[in-house]
Amino acid sequence: MRLLILDESWQVTGGVDTVRRYLLPALAARTEKLVWACSIQNCLNRLENIDRTRIEIIDLYPPTQSWQGMIWAALRRLPDGWLPNGLQTSLSHSYLRKICRHNRLTHVFEICVHQKAFPRLDLPTAGIVHDLGFPDTTSAPIHEGYRDWLQYAQRVITDSSMTRSQLLTLDPSAHQRVEVLLLPAPPVTTVPEAENPWRRVEPVIFYPARATFHKGHDVLLAALARLTDDGVPFHCYLSGIGTDCLFSDEPSPEQSINDVRKLCLPYREKLRGRVTLLGRQPWPVIEQIYRAANVIAFPSRFEGFGLPLSEALSWGRPVIASQIDPLEEQVAFLQAGEQVRWFPTGDDAALAEKLREVLTNHQPFPPFSAALRARLAAWNWDAYASRLLDILSTAKIPA
Repeated sequence: MRLLILDESWQVTGGVDTVRRYLLPALAARTEKLVWACSIQNCLNRLENIDRTRIEIIDLYPPTQSWQGMIWAALRRLPDGWLPNGLQTSLSHSYLRKICRHNRLTHVFEICVHQKAFPRLDLPTAGIVHDLGFPDTTSAPIHEGYRDWLQYAQRVITDSSMTRSQLLTLDPSAHQRVEVLLLPAPPVTTVPEAENPWRRVEPVIFYPARATFHKGHDVLLAALARLTDDGVPFHCYLSGIGTDCLFSDEPSPEQSINDVRKLCLPYREKLRGRVTLLGRQPWPVIEQIYRAANVIAFPSRFEGFGLPLSEALSWGRPVIASQIDPLEEQVAFLQAGEQVRWFPTGDDAALAEKLREVLTNHQPFPPFSAALRARLAAWNWDAYASRLLDILSTAKIPA
């Protein structure tokens, strides 16, 4: 297979960056040729450590010195709707067709279908829909761009059954072409225990997530305030974009982060010295904090998938999580129920009680079984890439 990885949604970070980092090398090792079409400036600035062996990178917005090229590049950068009759999409697809012809590519895979028109490139095409937004399709209608994919794509992959069900509300007739493929966790690396600076005398709680309302940071902080009132020892690390602003006196310029900050500020004084707000951190630091943690909290109100759950389990760390469908699906798939405890979504009192049981050793989690560790190791990015290529190989353009 000679595969084009189409990465038009380079502005999407978080879990999608994790997919980029680990899926692309796994696919490159299993294909005759792999071309990654992305915004080089944006993607590679974030993923400087990605293994690019056997990956040919094509810039979706290449620099040019000719006046024709500069006009063309400027037109392709305009927001959707600025050019009439699909001219902007036509320009973009014309450029991609040239890439496909030049490299004799056989299949197309969009790494993040995110409100973009389907790329009509005359090749079997599939893409991943990671989620459809928050909180639900009744108050936030699904973007019409997804309907285009459901109509024309040979395969659409979703990270959870919930996302699949939501997507099919747009076009139920596409049900045979929409498949669920749960994401694996990043590979576990060896970190010298003696050199881990994140370990503490008190038990460590960790929650890695961008500071947005649906991630439930305010729920976790309310639960931690209850534990503080009860004298339960702990220290909590919060990492992710915007988390370093949650106790700040200065408003964040990003409104979604500022909305969360307003919910979290009331807990600042009570939790002073007990919570460390780290902001965005590189993956090696996240690995070390996972190693140092006694338990991972996952108070999210909504997830399209929820990578921290599988990450935590892969690092051998138990999880206390909101009881939402995508997280329950992961746990069932991995048969990891003994290492996850649930609490009702948004219920800080219930979360505090679950944390108290673990932190005081009143109801500790059992050791990770060898069978669970084997299941976690088996569902890795190599296995995911193999399954994805199997799906792509069955994708045919209708005659």
